[in-house]
Amino acid sequence: MSQSENWSDYWEYESSKGEVFVDKLGNKHPELAEFWKQIFNDFQPTDRIIDLASGAGSIFHSVSHQTYLNLYAVDISNVALVRLQEDIPQAQVQIGSCDNLSFSDSSFEHVLSQFGIEYSTEDGFYEALRIMTLKGDFVALVHYKNGYIDDRNATELEGVDLLIDSSFVDLSKKIANSFNNKDTTRTQTYFKEFSAIEPIVHAYCVKHSSGMTAHCYNGCKRLLQEYAKYNHADVIEWFENMHQELQQAQVRLLNMRSVAFSKDRMSKMVDALVKKGAKELSVEPFVLGQHDKPVAWILKFKKEN
Repeated sequence: MSQSENWSDYWEYESSKGEVFVDKLGNKHPELAEFWKQIFNDFQPTDRIIDLASGAGSIFHSVSHQTYLNLYAVDISNVALVRLQEDIPQAQVQIGSCDNLSFSDSSFEHVLSQFGIEYSTEDGFYEALRIMTLKGDFVALVHYKNGYIDDRNATELEGVDLLIDSSFVDLSKKIANSFNNKDTTRTQTYFKEFSAIEPIVHAYCVKHSSGMTAHCYNGCKRLLQEYAKYNHADVIEWFENMHQELQQAQVRLLNMRSVAFSKDRMSKMVDALVKKGAKELSVEPFVLGQHDKPVAWILKFKKEN
């Protein structure tokens, strides 16, 4: 599955509110929304504004987007862009990667991104500089290596890896099939294997009671313990869907971790941007009030005359 297909599945099935980073209630963090409101305060209604790797439009949803007449968005996921345009009809959308934008040089007064442009590596930032006007500016929130989000992703990935490596879902499916076939011998064999790995997964879920791993663990346990209450075909379908979701989540989490910028990597990119004509660069950690670790880098720059 390609990266665009993986993210399209995410937007279609998992992100019901169009946000990647949410609070405990599944809503946009108010401090993120406030950050973008402050950024947009200096924008004019007729300014050309583009969100790179926009997803379903988190940045534009943070502000009174009806005020702005020239909103653009680029993302690799058509599903995300369809959702964005349904909510913000005046936005012009384009499917594509940020490292090879189709826009002409100096096309936009404001180039923005939130947890997205880094997926196109440093080349995405260089393209952002290219499409900025001389009086324009760039503002992005970039994944922070070993920050709050990256640590959360590492924990989630640990659980997903555990489920995949132990074949937890596949073994649950085998037990369900042995139930259906009334095969006592195989049921006993599979339960013996299950009993060897279940305590390990349980221990992880005790420490981390939310997220995909806990959802999968609790679902598998419930379906096996209460198997007689369910239609066998429905049980098998749930296991098969969960197996696919775990595979996709593993790829997505690995990708998210790989794009996070360390201090050294950010410093090297800033030096490269300066050589390419960026000026007034600033980089600082973005820390939400309830977290000790940064959730992102705030990267800002303008374009040299």
